[in-house]
Formats: sequence, structure tokens, C-alpha cells
Amino acid sequence: MERELGAVSAKLGVSLPPSAVSLPGIALKRAQILQYDEKPLAQVAYLDPHDGVMALCIYADSHKDIAPTAEQRAGLNIVHWASHGRAFMLVGRKAMPQLQDLASLLSKRLTL
Repeated sequence: MERELGAVSAKLGVSLPPSAVSLPGIALKRAQILQYDEKPLAQVAYLDPHDGVMALCIYADSHKDIAPTAEQRAGLNIVHWASHGRAFMLVGRKAMPQLQDLASLLSKRLTL
């Protein structure tokens, strides 16, 4: 996992140590770089023992800071925010209050 996070960090130009993206009681499974609008998009995948797959996406762009916003799409709960020129999105089937708590934890750690 450290190798995958290192590769993602290099592509995004930021540091993503396991301690920054780990979530309590949820297994960190994979980190990879995808593309969106010809820019790197990081995807960090998790497996929650109760609620299944979750993903944290990080998109490097010149976004203005935006406070966390919660919504639901296609049966998935989503919390998204932007900070320091990057957009973040945490997606999963976890109950919205719990997903918001996890997003808050990540947003505090990921001050890139």
C-alpha cells in the first residue's frame, strides 16, 4: 500500500502517507491514479466490513476552498469539498452521518 500511495503522491505532487488516508475500522485496499479532463485523479479504495466499498477521490485543479457538502446520487452517499486547490470526494453506502464524520477526519488530515 505504501508503494501505491507513493506513486499516487508523485503524480499529484503531494504527500499521501497511509496515516493521512487511513480510516478507523475500515481497511485501506488500493490507491491508483486515473485521469479526468487530462489531469490526474487519485482514487483510494477502502473496504468497510459493514457497508462495503468506499472511495476517496482527489482531483488536482485550481479549486477554491469549499466546505464539505453532502448529497446522495444513484443510491450512494457522497461528501465532497475542496481545499488548497484540490477537490475531494468520499463516496460509499455508509450512513450519511458516519460518512460526514469520516470526511471531516480526512479533510483535517489532508491539508495538502
